[in-house]
Amino acid sequence: MNFVKDACISFARDRFDLFKLLSTGDIETVVGSGCPNVLRKSVNSAKRLRAHVHLDEGDVCGACNLRGSCDRAYVILKESEAAARTVDIVRILLSYALDPLVISEREKPPGREHIDASARNLLSDLTKLSETSCDAEIPKLAAKARPRKEKQISGNDDAEFKNVEMKRGDWMCPKCNFLNFSRNLQCLKCKEGGPKNVRGEEIEMKKGDWLCSECSFMNFSRNTRCLKCKAEGPKRVATDDVQMKKGDWNCLGCGFMNFASNRKCLRCKEARPKRQLNPGEWECPSCDFLNYRRNQVCLKCKHERPEEATNEYDEHTWKRPQRS
Repeated sequence: MNFVKDACISFARDRFDLFKLLSTGDIETVVGSGCPNVLRKSVNSAKRLRAHVHLDEGDVCGACNLRGSCDRAYVILKESEAAARTVDIVRILLSYALDPLVISEREKPPGREHIDASARNLLSDLTKLSETSCDAEIPKLAAKARPRKEKQISGNDDAEFKNVEMKRGDWMCPKCNFLNFSRNLQCLKCKEGGPKNVRGEEIEMKKGDWLCSECSFMNFSRNTRCLKCKAEGPKRVATDDVQMKKGDWNCLGCGFMNFASNRKCLRCKEARPKRQLNPGEWECPSCDFLNYRRNQVCLKCKHERPEEATNEYDEHTWKRPQRS
């Protein structure tokens, strides 16, 4: 199937002169109800064809059933990109021909028969016109190549840096005068080492963050080792300033704060102490998830509530005394 598609696209690119000989009424019918799919090339081709027949893009997208899942809905192409070609109509015809509804011969949505009739007319016209010789007087639209960067910014050229905004933390290399961003630990041009405080004092530190005593690298509070030199971090990470949620626990061995889902301490691998449960709450024996008393099955793994948890809860619940 891909071999047939590639052959059709190649033919359309070679016979660029056939597009102006096709019926604008059939083109309007084929693309007037929307795009055949949400593939980017098909959508752009349909937009070019609608611009060619002067259809309002907003009206067509508003009535299209695929607008909710199309990232190009209501987008109008630039004037330089709106020139329709033979390859655009061939791509739309291929999209309709390879539609699963056509292949499986299932029931089609209302109004589809008009689109199919116009598509057959266009395909028939292309077949007949393919037997004619190419019109050399019609110029071929050349694809515009992306502009290449002819010159890179050089640190020694002061004229290039007049319009470059230097932000906080950026630094000039003392060896080659190249402008580096704050995240660069060494010069990108000459590999000269950057300022020692480029990663420390210039970056805002939050509570719990720490500077490595070996390399002065700033680490987040969750890091137990330096990400740069792998040196050991502070022995104890303060947990007073960290907001704990229900189920979180502090390790009795090293004082590290762990999330409720951790069965062992992430730092010292100490087993989690037994949790203090409210009356009726229970721990899932399968996944250790903490469930509320109203849950008859685990919310995480759907494991049934253990009987001992139910009995223990029933002992603490008030029951209406029976009348004699």
